[in-house]
Amino acid sequence: MTNRLAQLRLILAAGAAASILAPLTPAALAQAADIDLSRVTLYRSGVGFFEMRGNVQDDADVTLTFDAGQINDILKSLVLLDLSGGQIEAVGYDSDEPLSKRLAGFGLDISDNPSLQDILARLRGERVRIATLDSTHTGTVLGTEKRTIAEDQQSIEQWFVTLLTDQGVIPLRVSAIDRLEILNDKLASELNLALAAMAKQRGADRRGVDLRFRGAGARQVVVGYVHESPVWKTSYRLVLPESEGSPAQLQGWAIVENTTNDDWEDVTLSLVSGRPVSFTMDLADPVFLDRPSLPVPVEIAAAPEEYEAVSSPARKSASSRRLSGRISADRPQSEMASGDSYMSFDGMADYAPAPQATAQEIGEVFQYTLDLPVTIERQRSAMLPILSAPVEARRVSIYRTNDGSPHPMRGAEITNSSGLRLLPGPISVFDSGDAASAYTGDATITHIAEDEDRLLSYAVDLDVTVSTELDQTQRIDRVSIVRGTLIRQLSREWTQRYTVSNVDQKRNRTIILETPKAPGWDLQAPSKPTDTTNNTERFEIEVAPGGSEELEIVRTRTDRTSVDITSFDLGELQSLSRQGKVSRDVLNAAQKARDLQAAVNAAQQRVNDLERERNEITSEQDRIRQDMEAVSDSSSLYKRYLDKLNDQEDRFEQLGREIDDARRDYDRRLEALRSFIAGLGDIA
Repeated sequence: MTNRLAQLRLILAAGAAASILAPLTPAALAQAADIDLSRVTLYRSGVGFFEMRGNVQDDADVTLTFDAGQINDILKSLVLLDLSGGQIEAVGYDSDEPLSKRLAGFGLDISDNPSLQDILARLRGERVRIATLDSTHTGTVLGTEKRTIAEDQQSIEQWFVTLLTDQGVIPLRVSAIDRLEILNDKLASELNLALAAMAKQRGADRRGVDLRFRGAGARQVVVGYVHESPVWKTSYRLVLPESEGSPAQLQGWAIVENTTNDDWEDVTLSLVSGRPVSFTMDLADPVFLDRPSLPVPVEIAAAPEEYEAVSSPARKSASSRRLSGRISADRPQSEMASGDSYMSFDGMADYAPAPQATAQEIGEVFQYTLDLPVTIERQRSAMLPILSAPVEARRVSIYRTNDGSPHPMRGAEITNSSGLRLLPGPISVFDSGDAASAYTGDATITHIAEDEDRLLSYAVDLDVTVSTELDQTQRIDRVSIVRGTLIRQLSREWTQRYTVSNVDQKRNRTIILETPKAPGWDLQAPSKPTDTTNNTERFEIEVAPGGSEELEIVRTRTDRTSVDITSFDLGELQSLSRQGKVSRDVLNAAQKARDLQAAVNAAQQRVNDLERERNEITSEQDRIRQDMEAVSDSSSLYKRYLDKLNDQEDRFEQLGREIDDARRDYDRRLEALRSFIAGLGDIA
């Protein structure tokens, strides 16, 4: 059946509409206050502080409207001040309870978009007045039902509502109802409230916060709050000077977005570089805690008892024993309840957390405050000048040795002499030395403190080519023995040779070569780098117009490597000995160890040869046995096979004894080698 709720005119009782109005409390009768946004402070952590100021007269109310997603930030940070001695009453705001739950709490539930017959069914027992096209009936709703009726020679189903009237029970077709009037004033008011809640839900993306200032006379009030805001950004322009030695010009701009639904008119705007600790917390949604469900305490009913003779020692009743456990368990609860009943509200303060105020500076904070008031319309952005100052700068070309490119980057080394800290952002570079301050490229910077130097690169310097040649050498300086191990002391040298060619016939080039630091290596040439960072070393050379220069970076280090004394090349040791790098004692010890190792190797070879011969005999015997199965045992060939097996068996037994002797000899020689090495100690 077609839902006719939208077509139906629901006429409420006379006083119902007035009941949805707010009660006429002093707050409702207060004057509206005019408070304007006066200061905005934006942080790079993604929040902003908004300060409103204004004057109020006597009792005044202020309603602020926020996006629904901002309400939690408002509840967490709202600050209210009455600077002239007035009072601030409770702050009210719209509940965030789901609409379906709010509608279910009204006397007539319309949360499921009910049809007319559904509404009539829910009005069961209520007095209503129903008008059709030809009659009006007043009575109590008994219920609704679906009936099959004949219409135009067809059977159709129709909904009917049954009314109990003074004339009796009357069924009325729901589709014929033209007007429905609820005669219960309270229920009609509840329906009005439910409809108002539904209408308000259409603007659920906006939430109202009501502020109430109470006092006498004219007073100044302040409202402040924090909520999410876009991170403000910085961008810079660097104009390099026409001649070397002159200062460059640096401009800084802040990019600010007003994503709120209010205009910022003549506000004082501050931009803070710090990142205060900030988080979100759901304070708007109701929070309910689960509580344990306990049974209702009841006493066990008395049961009939039988008593024994007086001579029986059992004088206590069983029921008393059964009750004793329950009584002892309940008594502490009763005592606690008694104690709580005398607790006053003054005593509750002792249980509140002690106030804590800990001030701590988090990171480095820097603030820009614009000198002139700022106006930014809602949902608009602005680029605001925050810096214009001369800075020290010089043109350089920067070559990173691990980039693999044959060309350095054109850049500049600037000194932040602006007196302000520079925040991260892009820099567009213009060069006055070129044609009329031509744009030459973009660069980026991170934080630059006052008087700090920083390199910028903004274009490839195609006029300069860098060729690289790498060379590494090593030599043995000394060989010694430490606990039976040969120790080689090595000197390594690593040379990086850079040839820089400048084909620009007009300008010289200041080349900064930036190489990664080499931990463990000592710089020999040049004596020290021009500059260092946490991870790199920088070397600077000047190249004349059309000229070429070479830079050689030499690093050295000393290493110690260990080698098994028996595996070192004896010929190399003898050569090093002639160079005075190996002592006679070290050479003799190495020679003795090599001789003992040779004896061990010979003994091992003897064992291997004997075992191989025995394995060959075993294989040969297997072949002979297979051949003997194919010939007659009375043949001469069979006899020859048998004689050969006998001879091989004799040799097999002899080999077993020789292998045992050879293994004992190997173990003896190996032990001699190990004892010699263990007894060497340290020999320089």
